Amino acid sequence: MLVRGKYILTAADPEEVRNGALRVQNGIITEIDDWNLLHSKFPDDQIVGGQNDIIMPGLINAHGHFSEALIAGIAEQYTLWEWIQELVGKVAPVLDFEMAYFGTLLSGIQMLQSGVTLVNDMFVYDPFNQKAATPAVVNALEDIKLRGIVSFGAGDIRSGISVKKILREHELLAEAAENSKLCNFNVGIAALRVQSPKLFKETINFAKKGILVFTFICRRFEKKLLLQRMIWDTHQFNSVHEKDYWKIQLLLLIVSGLIQKTLKF
Repeated sequence: MLVRGKYILTAADPEEVRNGALRVQNGIITEIDDWNLLHSKFPDDQIVGGQNDIIMPGLINAHGHFSEALIAGIAEQYTLWEWIQELVGKVAPVLDFEMAYFGTLLSGIQMLQSGVTLVNDMFVYDPFNQKAATPAVVNALEDIKLRGIVSFGAGDIRSGISVKKILREHELLAEAAENSKLCNFNVGIAALRVQSPKLFKETINFAKKGILVFTFICRRFEKKLLLQRMIWDTHQFNSVHEKDYWKIQLLLLIVSGLIQKTLKF
């Protein structure tokens, strides 16, 4: 198949090919070159795209929550912390397999229509139901052919759910991803204030099996380690200043030996 465009943006060298095309064989791009050259070389290939189109690599959604797909745009009047408390915290206990599936479908289709072909997602919910919800994320991504790095945003302080049950949710999501051609699994480590010390410790032990980690703390940008800052109401921190709070959480990851895994992409 030949995909034609007025501009082919390669994200390589050369960065741009004008009046070009790319050839796809068995789902793999094998050639990128001038349109006339490739068309004469492969005259029987199916042609998609057009002479005025722009062809570019798929975009990556580097941080998302399919668990919030069905409540997008609700409660915009709240600050971030209020929104987490008043909306996310109240939705998390009622999310189930069906909601996870259709929420992922809805949000995933929107991403595909925007040019996203890979999403890094943390599904945040309280697994009260007998049937785990997170594997539905994998099912939905498979159905719409969207690649995903999936994780479970685990927390036990708000819900009181046992550490054993939460670790089981990690395991079930990992199994679903292992059986998927499009998804990979990361261990989700949520913010400090939603995980008990016991859960944090057991999650670290689980991650040390060689699984990468998705957390809210660290991002690598232009080879510099940055702390992702979030806007919290100061009364939630008591005597701990925001910048010190993130230092403490970062320090815990370093002490746990996971900071190098956290920085891998």
